[in-house]
Amino acid sequence: MNDPNSCPGCQAALAIEDFFCPSCGCPAEFSAGKSSFIAQGPEKRESRRSRVFFKMTLHEEFVIEDLSEGGVRVRSSRELPARLRVPFNLDLGTEPFQVLGEVMWCRPVGADRHDLGIRFLEIPQTARKAIRAVLETLS
Repeated sequence: MNDPNSCPGCQAALAIEDFFCPSCGCPAEFSAGKSSFIAQGPEKRESRRSRVFFKMTLHEEFVIEDLSEGGVRVRSSRELPARLRVPFNLDLGTEPFQVLGEVMWCRPVGADRHDLGIRFLEIPQTARKAIRAVLETLS
């Protein structure tokens, strides 16, 4: 039987704060201190992402949980359909940036909660620079 706190893909040990296997990139979710993988195999993103806590406004305020140069993962009380284009304000602690994104996926997370993966479609160059600066600070 596999250790619930190790990656099923490469068997690397995981810490409770890991969202992804540090060795192969498999995404993990933790419940009651045990990890469960939401997908197996290597990460398919073009850009490295980091866990962050910034604000984003799209009809309501969301908390950004993961940030990369290519997009964000947010927790929401709303379920949004994949492929929906969404204009929103991205607040990285400076002035908010107006961004156009596309919902790539929506997953339920407990009762009345959803995680949304949103890819950036149109983003100001100044926002890209701010994201790079944040990610460099966190690496």
